[in-house]
Parts: sequence; C-alpha cells; structure tokens
Amino acid sequence: MSSGGEKKFKGWIVSLDKHKSPTSETILYFNAARELNTVTGKILPFSWIKSLNTALNKYPNYHLSKCINKIVSPDGEDMTEYMIFAVLATKKDSIKSYSDNLYNIPSSDVQLYSKAGLLISVSEDNQVGLFGLKPYELFVSVSAKPMRAKILESLVVNRPEFWEEVHVLVTADYDWSKIFYQSK
Repeated sequence: MSSGGEKKFKGWIVSLDKHKSPTSETILYFNAARELNTVTGKILPFSWIKSLNTALNKYPNYHLSKCINKIVSPDGEDMTEYMIFAVLATKKDSIKSYSDNLYNIPSSDVQLYSKAGLLISVSEDNQVGLFGLKPYELFVSVSAKPMRAKILESLVVNRPEFWEEVHVLVTADYDWSKIFYQSK
C-alpha cells in the first residue's frame, strides 16, 4: 500500500517488530471477517486453539513469535492489549493438484492456501473468533465459498505436512499459556 494507504484500509492493521518477526513485512493487513456475509468459519471451537498449541509443541515447522507491536481494529481502536494473535501459514511448494485425494480439497483451490493469514481472538470466556483474513484473494474466495475458511482452519491444525511453515505471532507480553489456564 502506498503512503497514506494505512488510513484508507478498513481492515485490521498489525504492526510487527522487524527484528523479531519471521516475515520481512513490518505491517500486516487483514481483511475484516465481519465483512463476510456468513458465520461459517468465523467462530472456532476452543479445541482448535488446543490443536494449534499441540502443533506448536510437536512440529518443527510451527513457531511462536513474540513480534507484534500493535494491533489496530477496522474502527481505528488500539486492540494490542487483547488476546488477539495472527497465524501466518505458507504451503509447501510440493503440494499440488493431487490434494483432492490427500487433503479433500479441490485441486483448483490449493493455490488459495499458498500464503494464508488468520487474525484470531480468544475472549475471557474462551470464545474463539476469526477477526481477519489475508491475503485479499483468500478473503474474496471465502466470501464466495464460506467453507474455504473451515478448510483453511482445519489444514492449519490437522495437516502439518501441508505447510512449509506456520507462524503464530503474538505481542511481547502475550502469555500464550494463559489461554489454557482460563479454559473451562
């Protein structure tokens, strides 16, 4: 985005510490999930977070990075202090059209998940919600076929072999384990 583009963007803006970030980007733009005309994929079960945590502890291609400096809502509100985190996933180049059989995804959709970003929030009562998606092409695709959000969410926690890398980005003072202490 050009200079001044940040003010025009009506989604979530996540600023990263360039020295701690696993990506070369210093600002991530997530399209607001509230703009989707569906609830499919916008509410996740708490078991999804537990599965993500298991993957972080089990697989070498899953990483937790404390690199978020600031999170700004589509309304311009600073949301940095809330339990919001980003998941950035990059598909392995070797995953091609044979995915129909292996991953139960139409081969025409595989490229949609090549680089995917989810902005997730966990409330104090363990409600898990999808707040944002990136890139824009994925957002548009999920708008057209809402089940694509569910497919992506499932791939992230259930198919580690699909991904080259999955990064969970949090703020420096974010206590990832706190999510599990407060769970019911």
